[in-house]
Amino acid sequence: YLGFARILFTCSAMVSEGALTVGGLVGFVTRIVLLVLGARGLLDVSNKLTEMSATTADMFEVLDAHQLAAPQGTERLRKVRGDLELKDVIFSYAARPDALVLD
Repeated sequence: YLGFARILFTCSAMVSEGALTVGGLVGFVTRIVLLVLGARGLLDVSNKLTEMSATTADMFEVLDAHQLAAPQGTERLRKVRGDLELKDVIFSYAARPDALVLD
């Protein structure tokens, strides 16, 4: 905010000297505000992409670990037809264990 105040002060001095019009000042300030808001939006997107990347890496780690452990007494089915029914499946994220995703 201090940097923005300094820019505004400098531009105000330029307006009073006649080096800048009031319309030019308003246009400049509007562009600065839009630039800051746009940068903020990009940072939000970047944070979400980073979070998704970490989550995806964790997911593949779990999937790879599951594939390494070969259960005994199982049989690979060649041709499967029908419906899949899940019973007694409960799931929640570690960050919010009280908010169940599957119940």
